[in-house]
Amino acid sequence: MSLQEFQKPIRISNVPFINQQVGQCGPATLTMALNYLGNGISVDEVAQQVYTPGMKGSLQTDMVTAVRRQGLLAIPIDSLDSLLREVSKGNPVIVFENLALSWFPQWHYALVFGYDLSKETVTMHSGSEKNKEWDIRKFERSWKLGDYWGLVILPADQLSATASELVHANAAVGLEQVGKKEQALTAYKTMLSRWSTSL
Repeated sequence: MSLQEFQKPIRISNVPFINQQVGQCGPATLTMALNYLGNGISVDEVAQQVYTPGMKGSLQTDMVTAVRRQGLLAIPIDSLDSLLREVSKGNPVIVFENLALSWFPQWHYALVFGYDLSKETVTMHSGSEKNKEWDIRKFERSWKLGDYWGLVILPADQLSATASELVHANAAVGLEQVGKKEQALTAYKTMLSRWSTSL
């Protein structure tokens, strides 16, 4: 990763904040990301789709499926370089972290929407903390313990800043699998604008 590319501090504006209830970081984080895109779904509606009471949390697969049910692309992000690139292009990134230890995990979802490498920080909504600025090394450690699982949510007519053709195709297939055929077709057509020899 060339840090020269990310010297200008970035903070995406107008990212909604939802103060999570206990164990509800998944629904709160996903709702913030959806609301940012103009989707008016409520946190209670999202919780019905992704929250598992028995485990007091949300599975990553359920988070992805919930995105697709809204007719949106779920694009995986798995490196700090990709995260910074997406944020620099105006795409908030949902991240899955372990805030404790590998052998005694405290799993947590947060929404990253800014960074300032001169201060070595990332900016996020996390739990009850709005616009939290966190040391980027501590953040990356916690994210690494969550296997660098990240997610960008996009309308079907947009492309991510970092994902490959195959990743976009898989995201479009995911839309088909939940019955969002019109949005999937839009996604395939949009892919042709970047990968004109595909499909």
